[in-house]
Amino acid sequence: MLVQQKAITDIKPYERNPRKKKDIKKVADSIKEFGWQQPIVVDKNNVIIAGHGRYEAAKRLNLETAPCVIADISDAKAKAFRI
Repeated sequence: MLVQQKAITDIKPYERNPRKKKDIKKVADSIKEFGWQQPIVVDKNNVIIAGHGRYEAAKRLNLETAPCVIADISDAKAKAFRI
């Protein structure tokens, strides 16, 4: 698994993310205290597959970059993974 730093501005939220934005402060506090322990997973177009909360927390912390893994999977598998 290759983890790459991506600019927050290059990461795109999945527009139909089923999860609600909650506890973002807790996620941000965790990143501040422990650092990034889990990267954001994006597809080849930088659309988030997993990690919307971490993305929102990074924005709240005014971070310029976030660690990401680019998943080399089909759109169908990305859709299934998002669930």
